[in-house]
Amino acid sequence: METHRKFKKQRQPLYNAEGVIEGTLNILPNLRKLKIDKINQPVKNPHFKFVVDSSGKISGFKRHPWPMFDPTTGAKHEYTTPEDTGFYYNDENFLGVSELSRMWSQMLEYAKWNSAKVKNPEYIGYEETNKLVNKIVKEKIYNKSFYKRYFRPIKIDCKGNEGACKFHGTFITLKTWADDSVLLHELAHQYGRDHDSRFATAYLMLVGRFLGHDQQIKLMDSMREYNVEWNGTFQHSKKCFTEHGYTDRAKNAGGQCTTGATKMNLGFKTEYLHKRLG
Repeated sequence: METHRKFKKQRQPLYNAEGVIEGTLNILPNLRKLKIDKINQPVKNPHFKFVVDSSGKISGFKRHPWPMFDPTTGAKHEYTTPEDTGFYYNDENFLGVSELSRMWSQMLEYAKWNSAKVKNPEYIGYEETNKLVNKIVKEKIYNKSFYKRYFRPIKIDCKGNEGACKFHGTFITLKTWADDSVLLHELAHQYGRDHDSRFATAYLMLVGRFLGHDQQIKLMDSMREYNVEWNGTFQHSKKCFTEHGYTDRAKNAGGQCTTGATKMNLGFKTEYLHKRLG
């Protein structure tokens, strides 16, 4: 899709289209693990026990510290049986023995564990996370000849855990939920604050180079579906299509892939946005 003369805003269509990209952490580390001092961890429920009737048959289980029998009346108190779960055995609602067994097993497994806050052994804090992330991104992205040719290094600030990741012109804010595709999305904003065709082209280039041509092809297909426009043409070789499972497209493909370590696609404006703004 070539749009060299118009730059329409297409934020929501692009957000919809990029949902096909796989969430990876091959570039970024897991920010949540580095910045959250305490994490949820399953611990054994000390109160879990099976309830056995007078014949020695397991009739249910307990998950709470309350007494099994009321000390005054001797009545059974607070334990779960298969009948209590809402499983039905009558003809109208019969689930089958295998399904009932699976559901009961799941309930037992859930009852054996509690969730507890424990100290995160990978926690390094905000400042150290910033240092580590900027070091990693510099080594894996900024130092590459492809990136140097078309983009510039941007400082990354991992401030906050919730909310949107943002491009601020001179730096990027990444939240703890960010993955590799989010990082590339923000870097692509060097070619447009709006999600116009310049931005979409830069994003496709970064995805193809750092996430792989398979992800780039998926993203292009999804962009077409949502009518997202970009500049120039991204071509892929017969070998590339075949290796990534697109055998139907390999038949008509020829030559080499448009993108690579040093090649930019046709129609892309190489002038940086920050220079135009400056």
